[in-house]
Amino acid sequence: MIFKGKVALVTGGNKGIGLAIASEFKRNGATVIATARKDIDIENLELNGYIPVKLDVSSDDSIHQMQLELAEKNLKPDILINNAGWAELNLLSKTSIDSWNETINTNLNSVFKLTKIFTKHMSKNKFGRVINISSVLSASPQKGFSSYSASKSAIESFTRVAALEYAKRGVTFNCIAPGF
Repeated sequence: MIFKGKVALVTGGNKGIGLAIASEFKRNGATVIATARKDIDIENLELNGYIPVKLDVSSDDSIHQMQLELAEKNLKPDILINNAGWAELNLLSKTSIDSWNETINTNLNSVFKLTKIFTKHMSKNKFGRVINISSVLSASPQKGFSSYSASKSAIESFTRVAALEYAKRGVTFNCIAPGF
């Protein structure tokens, strides 16, 4: 029960890597807030003992609504896992600006926004953990993943800078780069 008394927020906590992360935190005693975009996923999260929150990380309105919902429940995450992500496989020459922007907004801008929101509480408490999910494609890119690889590389640089800036405040930053 190494996380007993801690609140963990996992974006994209409804499937895949996010659900596995949420499950481990829950198994180890944390109160886990898991986010998802679809109502059916929210229902499944609730049935499995998570605190579900509807969140589209690419939407400022959705992020604001989540803040309000967490404030109403008096939930302040001590641990933030920025996991939600998006990828569209397409050659650079065929990638639209809209697709590029959606990838950067979902994968990178959301990490900045959520980190900025939740590190205030962490800094005040002199304790916090931020874990950003990157990808092996940040260091070993493949054809068709230009926007995805760029966003994940930027997350790694962002994580290094944030770690330096928050070290004296008791907030640590790490990045995990899983593969397929």
